[in-house]
Amino acid sequence: TIGEGEIDMVDLEAMLYHELHHIVRGYNGFRHDLTLLDTVLAEGLATDYELENARPDRKMTHHKHTPALVKKWLPELKKELNSNKYDYWSWFHGRGKPKQLGYKLGKYLVDQIRKEHPQLTQKDLATLDSRKLLQMSKITFE
Repeated sequence: TIGEGEIDMVDLEAMLYHELHHIVRGYNGFRHDLTLLDTVLAEGLATDYELENARPDRKMTHHKHTPALVKKWLPELKKELNSNKYDYWSWFHGRGKPKQLGYKLGKYLVDQIRKEHPQLTQKDLATLDSRKLLQMSKITFE
């Protein structure tokens, strides 16, 4: 149990991996030119990197997607995919949508990319733009 004022080193380590990936990719959530696709994939890639490198005893839920969640929300994602005027709090923090939805859909897209291109490393993926990554996922929005 973590006491008041103590730092959960397992959680901190995982968070650092996640944020480090954003830095390497050049992602900054305060940029107003980023589309929803850019942000969803940035979070999916950072979460994938976090899972790959953090200790396995880290209890994480922001990456867990289900077929029902994906089926319901991919069409909604498509509607705003290229918009840079999306509601960040809604997509990523659960205001009117499931909590952490953007992270979960981002991780789903990254999982599809990894399934289609298992030879690619985190370094390879970090250098690709969001349009190319979406194409590589072979996701077709229905």
